Amino acid sequence: MKKRKIVVVSLFSGMDLFLFACVKAGLIPGYACERNIYAALMHAVNFHHADGSPLIEFVNITQEEYFLRKGQKDLVDTCTEKDGQFIRAKTVEEVNGFDIRRRIEKEYGSDVIIILIGGPPCQDLISFNPSRNSGVDGDPTSRNFLMFEYLRLLKELDPDVALMEQSTQIGSEKNSHILNRFISEIRQLPFRVGYLDMDSIHFLGNQSRLRRVFLFVSDRLNKMPVFPIPMPEKAKRVRDFLDIDRFHSGHFTDRIKTKNDFMGTVTSGSPLWFYQDERKWHPTIDELLWCDDVKPGEYIIPSDIPAQQVKKALGNVVVVSTGYALITTVLEKILCLKPDGDGYWVPIDGSPDEPLPPDDGGSVPAPPDGGDITSPGGSGGNALQGGVVDSATPVLNEQGEPKVIVVEAEPVSIIPLPKDGQERQVNSELSVAEHHAPSVAVEPQVTINSQPADVPTSVAMPPIRNIIITNTSSKKIITSTELKNMQFQSLNFEGKWLEFFGLPSLNFGCVIFGSPGNGKSTFAIQFADYLALNFGKTLYISGEEGFTKTFKDKFVISNAGSDLLDVADVRNYDELRREVSINTYNFILIDSLDTMKINAGKMKQLRSVYKNSAIIVIAQSTKAGDMRGSNEIIHDSDIVVNVGGGGIATTVKNRFKEKGTTFDIFQKVKEVELTNGSATS
Repeated sequence: MKKRKIVVVSLFSGMDLFLFACVKAGLIPGYACERNIYAALMHAVNFHHADGSPLIEFVNITQEEYFLRKGQKDLVDTCTEKDGQFIRAKTVEEVNGFDIRRRIEKEYGSDVIIILIGGPPCQDLISFNPSRNSGVDGDPTSRNFLMFEYLRLLKELDPDVALMEQSTQIGSEKNSHILNRFISEIRQLPFRVGYLDMDSIHFLGNQSRLRRVFLFVSDRLNKMPVFPIPMPEKAKRVRDFLDIDRFHSGHFTDRIKTKNDFMGTVTSGSPLWFYQDERKWHPTIDELLWCDDVKPGEYIIPSDIPAQQVKKALGNVVVVSTGYALITTVLEKILCLKPDGDGYWVPIDGSPDEPLPPDDGGSVPAPPDGGDITSPGGSGGNALQGGVVDSATPVLNEQGEPKVIVVEAEPVSIIPLPKDGQERQVNSELSVAEHHAPSVAVEPQVTINSQPADVPTSVAMPPIRNIIITNTSSKKIITSTELKNMQFQSLNFEGKWLEFFGLPSLNFGCVIFGSPGNGKSTFAIQFADYLALNFGKTLYISGEEGFTKTFKDKFVISNAGSDLLDVADVRNYDELRREVSINTYNFILIDSLDTMKINAGKMKQLRSVYKNSAIIVIAQSTKAGDMRGSNEIIHDSDIVVNVGGGGIATTVKNRFKEKGTTFDIFQKVKEVELTNGSATS
């Protein structure tokens, strides 16, 4: 039974209670990125690599840069002085997914499972922000571009599964231009994608926090997105987890609520006051953490972090219960894996490809550490078609929070919920304006109730938002008429290249193989020269010879070379990924797979990474005359060329023309020799 590690990469991490939930589920924290220096320092204390170093990368800066940042409103939280040094944390814009994957694979092996999580900032999406900037393209002052940074890193990292949370107001009419572009880019990715609006209180959370969660499942898994099923009937009231009588949110309403109400969304300033008997106090950090489903002592807050920065971080989290429900659903219903007890994960029932049998809806997995937070992740799930639909336009309820309006589409699943009730009207003597309960100097410690009290029959149930999953037609299926009407660009080869290859697509794949000395490299150099002179920037990677006289001579005898044809002395796969930039070359030639030790798996990765480039590779042949290595490389290629004795190249596979066409490699050499008056053979 194959055992694999699962590593989590976190973007826009904040204090990272999402990663906290992943660790509770038994996953390994692998990398994190957070701009706010105080949240990053909290993160560094709680999440580490195996060697004890923090996941987040910190950068030393000069004193001049430090004061420059502190003087700018949008940068004041990005740096600090610690232990005599001025530091900041690396931002998402400074990292790339290729490097992150290489680091993870180096430590945990190439078969590691990677899960990407994160929530780009939503301040420029929400209507509560009067100074929001809803720009995207070319507007560095808007934070909305960070959603597209998430997609960039998603492409580069190429995880097995990714989860992105965002404000539901991404679906508002004012944000439609952002959502439309986001959807357009999503549809170009090799992922099956769905979303669900999730309220944490429906997933055993201690507060109501409504967020839109996008779930990306790699096409290679051949699985659809599956979300945890909400359980509104198990929603907790404040009395179920806090020992208080009343509380005042400080946001959205001026009424004081009782312990029989639900806790609203925790923000940097809400809840504002707690009351018990005649005592009144601002919630402690432990109490706010518990509203986010973190028990006292489970998460370390360094003493030198300003209290307001801690509260700011607490107001920008994925609540633990939501994160745990999501990640356990991914593990059980999409990856179909279970822990084996020593940090590895193995297939459920011993079969990595066999889906789980239908659940009876009654199972709810407990966290591996035996804690209180249980997840609905195991109680079935809702499958969602690939792609993303145009979302509903939210309106605000009485508390100023977004509500979901059903879009005009056939829903995959509608979860029936109790009818909306009326929130309890508190007596006028308890209004904020008139309440004069004395404050006390001593702050009470948080007390966690283990036994819920009975709900008075006079208290009606507050509104619970309907959760609706919608789908759209799959972009993987079109009609044959649509197919016939599709337009594709091709390379307009001419002369002997047209006769040999036909008209290949822009990003075709080609394999050239043969015995040593037959002329494979010479043919590839001639082909590279033709491509560069006629169709665009070309790179020839000399992994076998490097910058040597023999390599130079092949260019000389073929009269090849131009400013659009670059050559590279790159000797292995890792060097190639590091040195060759994406979207720089129209054509990349690799000489050769054997010397650079590029197997079928790595070849797939190269074609995925450099998907806008045509890739032509050279391989050796066996004594039997077949290509050395995996036939999978041949199957994945559009054109396969065998170079035989005497320098005659023959197509043995061609998706753009009949196979069996031939090409005299050394005819060009003879022409060059005649032109130069050379007698060299």
